[in-house]
Amino acid sequence: MFKTKLVATSLALAIGVVGVGGSLVSGMGFFNFSSYTNNFTLTVSASFTPSVVTTSSHGFGLTPGKNVKQAYVWLKEGNYDSGRVYSPTAKNTSDSNLYEAVTSKVNNPFSTATSGYGWIYF
Repeated sequence: MFKTKLVATSLALAIGVVGVGGSLVSGMGFFNFSSYTNNFTLTVSASFTPSVVTTSSHGFGLTPGKNVKQAYVWLKEGNYDSGRVYSPTAKNTSDSNLYEAVTSKVNNPFSTATSGYGWIYF
């Protein structure tokens, strides 16, 4: 599990969950983690392509020589804790679709947010 800090820089009117879930999106082989904030929301996401064998150059804490089956992300801010939010699970290592785990919440500019991600392998 890996952590990153988000610094809230804008004023939000309320604290609440905007969206939580995983999705399957079209794309080609890469791995990614991102955390970002706009004026009102914090969002974290992790994506992967099951058919791509990980290498040491991919980074993101991936174990080289493996295929990712599922990703998860989490987001904490103040009393809010998303828990682990999982991507859909890939069925096999020949799947070339891009999978993504993502969660968002309304930004609280008076709290420091932390987020993280992890990978589950075949």
